[in-house]
Amino acid sequence: MSPSYSSLSPGDFEVLLQEMAPDIRSAERDLRDIDTLEKKGVTGAGKLEDYEALQPRLDKILKRHNEDTARYRVLEQRVTTLLETYATQVDTFSELFVEWSETLTEIEERISKLEKEKADRMKMGLTYKGSHDDGGIDETW
Repeated sequence: MSPSYSSLSPGDFEVLLQEMAPDIRSAERDLRDIDTLEKKGVTGAGKLEDYEALQPRLDKILKRHNEDTARYRVLEQRVTTLLETYATQVDTFSELFVEWSETLTEIEERISKLEKEKADRMKMGLTYKGSHDDGGIDETW
């Protein structure tokens, strides 16, 4: 049973039309789009048998796609493993370099202290015997 618009006042009918205007425009656009698609021949309703001939080709493509996907997953896992190994090695090297830097700093501080002690002793008139003929160093004051 269709609605009766004859019982609506002209003002109410105008309000109803204004409310329905976007829906009417949308339906008009949809009908134009359908017409355009039909003119291009892409609607293909009732032509399933034309597409069934393409099924073997589609099956081959899907098989290759699945093989490629499996290969991708293997490669992705290998790359992930390599990156994790790399990150671990970088962390290890970083820790070693920090330790090395701290060790070098300690050595430099010790050398500076010894050089200062040597300079202080020389200022006090203590002699430094220096190196021996055999190349060794006599650190006796």
